Amino acid sequence: MQFSDPPQLLASEVHIWQASLQTDHRAADRANSGFRYALSEDERVRAERYLFPEHRRRFVARHGILREILARYLQVEPATVQFEYLELGKPQLARPADARLQFNISHSGDLALYAVALDSPVGVDIEIARPVPDCLALASRFFSPVEYQGLLATPPALQEAAFLRCWTRKEAFVKAHGKGLSLPLDGFTVTFDRESPPRVLDATVADPSEWVLQDVGNEPEYFGSVAVRGNQCQVVRFEWGTEVAPLRRQE
Repeated sequence: MQFSDPPQLLASEVHIWQASLQTDHRAADRANSGFRYALSEDERVRAERYLFPEHRRRFVARHGILREILARYLQVEPATVQFEYLELGKPQLARPADARLQFNISHSGDLALYAVALDSPVGVDIEIARPVPDCLALASRFFSPVEYQGLLATPPALQEAAFLRCWTRKEAFVKAHGKGLSLPLDGFTVTFDRESPPRVLDATVADPSEWVLQDVGNEPEYFGSVAVRGNQCQVVRFEWGTEVAPLRRQE
C-alpha cells in the first residue's frame, strides 16, 4: 500500500487521529474481515479472549485502525507493521521501522484517539462524558492533595466535568512517561479547571518544564488530553477514514 499524500509530521507537532469504533453491522463486517487480516497472531488471540462479540469487534477495529494509521506514515502495508513492548507493556514500533515515530492510543466506548509524534514520548487519554457520582471519593483516593482540594472548591454542578478533565490529563502524562503503575496518580499535580492552561505543576519523577499538556477533547461530549515531552506541541487533528488532510490545527 503506497499513499500518494502521506501525513507530513513535523518534530514540533503531535498528530491526533479520531476514529469511530461503532459496532453496527457495517462496522462489524469490516472489523471481522477488513481489519483482522492485518493483525498479528498475538492480537488475534487477544481478541478471542473477549467474551462479548461487541468488545471483540472493538478490539479488532481499534488495533486494525492503529496499523492503518501507522502504515500511512511508514508507507508500508498495515500487516507488516510490527510492535515490541517495553518492560511495563507500552508498545512501540519494532525495528527496522522508523524508530523516530512514537505513538499512543486510548479509547472510551465507541471512540478512539491515536497520538503520533516524532522523537518524543507521547501519551493520550479519552473519556466519554458520563455521570461520575463518586468523583470526590475517587479524587480523594487517586488525585494529589492539591487536586482534591481544588475539586472540593469547584461548584458541585461542575465537579464531574472537572474530575474527567483532570483524569485525562493525568492519564496522558502517565502513559507518555511510560512508567505505568510505578508512577502513581497522586504523585504529581496537573491543572484541571477549564480556564487554566493544561500543564504539569509538579512531579517527583519528572521535570514539569520538560512536558507539554494539551486538551484534545470535544467538551462536553468527551474529554481528551495529550502529553508529550518537549517545549512545544502543535496539535494537528485528523479523522480516520477521510483523505489525509488535517481537520484543524490547535495551538
